[in-house]
Amino acid sequence: MLFSCGDGGSGDAHAQVTPSVLGSGLRIKDVTDPSNPHHQDFLVAGATADVSGATVVAVDTYDETGNGKSQGTIYVQDLGSKDPFSGTSLFSPSFVPGNLRVGAGDVLDLSGQYQENAAIGSAAFAPGAVLAQLSRPTATFRFEQGGAIEPTDISLDDLSDWKTGSKWINMLVRVKNVQLQDDVTTASIVNGRISARLNTAGDPSAQKCQDPFPKPPTLTNELYDSSTLNLTKVYVRDLFENLHVLMEPTFEQKNIEMEIILKDPDMTLDADVSLIEQVLINLVVNAVDAIKDSAEPTITLSGTTYNGRPLIKVADNGTGMSPEVMDNIFIPFFSTKKTGSGIGLSLCKQIMLLHKGNIQVQSIEGEGSAFLMQF
Repeated sequence: MLFSCGDGGSGDAHAQVTPSVLGSGLRIKDVTDPSNPHHQDFLVAGATADVSGATVVAVDTYDETGNGKSQGTIYVQDLGSKDPFSGTSLFSPSFVPGNLRVGAGDVLDLSGQYQENAAIGSAAFAPGAVLAQLSRPTATFRFEQGGAIEPTDISLDDLSDWKTGSKWINMLVRVKNVQLQDDVTTASIVNGRISARLNTAGDPSAQKCQDPFPKPPTLTNELYDSSTLNLTKVYVRDLFENLHVLMEPTFEQKNIEMEIILKDPDMTLDADVSLIEQVLINLVVNAVDAIKDSAEPTITLSGTTYNGRPLIKVADNGTGMSPEVMDNIFIPFFSTKKTGSGIGLSLCKQIMLLHKGNIQVQSIEGEGSAFLMQF
């Protein structure tokens, strides 16, 4: 679950705050934490915050404002830290190098202006609430951290109001002992988000979480911000080729063979290319992990038609899955990986549902798995 916050700073404060061990700049917490005696210095007009060692948690491509100005918001948090106020978001960043495309796990150095906004456009927040972020920062690539960010465990009480919840804004957190009233994969889509009401009736230990609220609160996952599709006709061969080029360095490093089977080279899809590429990348990255112990690791991409509709398959000869795992694999926050967030496959399913399609899994333990994208 992601919240939104940001940062910026002044030169005077830089000399008085202990620099990050990951670079010469500050940590995000040094800038965003209101208890920091220099916090207000970063709100001075023209002040700049130089932050080191910020790890990318997620990239949000949904345009909340509808004017094209909020697309590509990047959520980051201090590498190796689960402290409150360790997260922020980047609004309209520029990159060094200029063609850099960042993803979860990339570690950046940042330089930008810290802002605390009381509104987005004409939409004002509740009194006292702000959206804090680094505005138009320069992001310089430092290195790629292996594995996903481990969520910080909090309780629902930590989200009871703005004062207690603001400290976790922009951070990846995990709220335990909470039951969803609706299946998130089928809950209604509202303004680009999937929301589900929290249901505490079946858990006596969670009854107290209703105390601060007149009704059960709503859980909204920012990672589902993808309701508006930019549909274009795309050749499946181009999707496969782009994916192969992107993953080729990893394949060579890990001695992985990729097979592409496409009987009709003119096979096309009506799809949002950026979203379908997200699905394919996620499936291939998962396959790479599944075949790490295979004697002859192989990933197969295939495209065909079934009942007159396009079908894409991503298959591997890895460890496979048990029936129990297959039953839960698309549930949000379910993961078999020690460092997994359980977000990727549930997002894949939602993207396919938005395309009026579906995604299914076939697997045999010890033999491998195949994910079928049905359009």
